[in-house]
Amino acid sequence: MMRVLVTGGAGFVGSNIVDALVARGDLAVALDDLSTGERGNLAPDIPLRVADVSDYDALFSAIHGEGFDAIVHCAAGKDRTGVVVALALSAVGVRQQAVIADYAASGDRLGPLLGRLRRSPTYSSDVNSKPARSQRPRPETMAAFLEQMDSRYSGAARWLTDHDFSQDDLRLLRAKLLRP
Repeated sequence: MMRVLVTGGAGFVGSNIVDALVARGDLAVALDDLSTGERGNLAPDIPLRVADVSDYDALFSAIHGEGFDAIVHCAAGKDRTGVVVALALSAVGVRQQAVIADYAASGDRLGPLLGRLRRSPTYSSDVNSKPARSQRPRPETMAAFLEQMDSRYSGAARWLTDHDFSQDDLRLLRAKLLRP
């Protein structure tokens, strides 16, 4: 069983991820500022931390204080989520091709999700106005992002540490993401 923090966890996408995690036997905790998400999207027994992901003190307090094994970032769109996951995986030394494959694999579950979004009063007009292929993650987009991280910033780990992510944070991230 994993302990997973889901940012944006009370939103439409985040709450579905919480449900999927719980269904497979994991402990999921939602973190959401409730600006667009709702407590009612979550089962009553799901823990909710009300905070904004841009409040780094609250976010890192939740991350460090509760011993999460993983974080799924749903407080923004799929590409932003993919970038955050790619940054984390790259920073701990996961091979670029594996990071790209992980990003592309998220498209395998888009069909059912897009179906639900098309039926949602909140998202239907936006989702229906775009071709389905534009919603899929494109491996070449992630490859270009990672190449830019390497060429401009000397990689994800360097970029993170240049932006106040400590070496202790990197060690903790490695311990959480990599198997011995």
